[in-house]
Amino acid sequence: MVGYHGLLIFLLLAVQRSHETCGFTCYPRIATKTCCQCSYLSPSSVEDHDASSLTNETAGKRVNERFREVMALIKSRYGGECDCRRTKMYIYRAKKLSIESATGVLDFLDSFLPNEVVLQLLIESPRILNKSVDSYLRPTAEFLLNLWGEELFNQAMQRNPQLLLTSGIGYNKAEPESSKQQNLSVDRVLMETVDLSNTQLIKLRNQSPFVFSLAPNKVNEGVDYLCEILKPSGNQKLVLRKMIMTNPNFLNLHVHTNLKPRVEYLTSTLQLSPKELSKLLQTGSVLALSVDQNLKPTLEYLKEDLLLAENLKKCVLSHPALLGLSLSNLQRKTNALNSITKGLASKVARRCPSVFSLSLDENIYPKIEFLARVWGCEDDDTVLGTWLQEYPNVLTLSVEGMLYWYKYISGTVGGIYQRTQLLSFLIPYR
Repeated sequence: MVGYHGLLIFLLLAVQRSHETCGFTCYPRIATKTCCQCSYLSPSSVEDHDASSLTNETAGKRVNERFREVMALIKSRYGGECDCRRTKMYIYRAKKLSIESATGVLDFLDSFLPNEVVLQLLIESPRILNKSVDSYLRPTAEFLLNLWGEELFNQAMQRNPQLLLTSGIGYNKAEPESSKQQNLSVDRVLMETVDLSNTQLIKLRNQSPFVFSLAPNKVNEGVDYLCEILKPSGNQKLVLRKMIMTNPNFLNLHVHTNLKPRVEYLTSTLQLSPKELSKLLQTGSVLALSVDQNLKPTLEYLKEDLLLAENLKKCVLSHPALLGLSLSNLQRKTNALNSITKGLASKVARRCPSVFSLSLDENIYPKIEFLARVWGCEDDDTVLGTWLQEYPNVLTLSVEGMLYWYKYISGTVGGIYQRTQLLSFLIPYR
């Protein structure tokens, strides 16, 4: 008995092996050379398995002619170097791969890539053989070609040919069966619901190609909802066209979990009329903000800390991008302005809220320092704060623009007081 058990253990250890498919150490089925855990087929035995196991007519299995044909096609074009494990395993397991589709893909790749680059692509990403040339590879290549130009495109393809497999650019994904039955597409949804022109569609495809990889039904549902909400304003299609062309990210949002809660919160909190809601949503960026994480805390800060309770609606409508700023961003700029004069931040927010969208270090500070020198109040924050409260729009001008006007006025009008007065009157009010 000891001898029998010892022989059995020896035989099991002899055939024990590990492989990268399932990560288990397992005992392969000797008859078929497959793993007992995941039916892993050894790459070194693919052709043996194809020639023996699959040709076993008594087992009712057909010859894998597709595998042989595709492998023969690759070897005839690129030589035996492509006889690698990854490529063979993918071709063997890709049941939907046909010799016709593989030939079409290789013909397309050979039209603009050297043989060695195509060979490397087949070794690293053999799944490209299963991609549609007309709806996937060619539109992606054309998009990248238009984006980079021929010379840069060729260099990029030779350096990283897997760029052709990039998801979400330059092509329409294959539509689900339900969409095909309804004959829906993103292009058709946008043309029929908001009257987007062919020129606008081409521009949108170049600027935001991800839109055309979204589910048509999802886009249709979101656009229909917003059309219904904005209908009382009388210009819903015009507003939606502007939203789509400037910031189309909202098309990827769900109606019940994203769009509806945000529209209802803004409408109720700011007491917006249909026309005011239409004005607020025109940029499209507001709809991308979460109620709990962005809209609610930001509006509360504007109302309580910047004392904008009475002017909250006016402030938000004049500069909707204010809602997209983080609390830390708003607090930092509020503290910086109030350090000059108490209440300056509130005054600037009411008169010119776009100042809060400027960079504190690169815009606001340099402009304040320049104006302090021009107004002769570098050591007097009280005077500086008074002037900024009276003319907050000056902070929206560039330093170069202010310097140009200052030099022009200095050459025509004498006296620092007259120069600053004239400079101030040249500043437009919002």
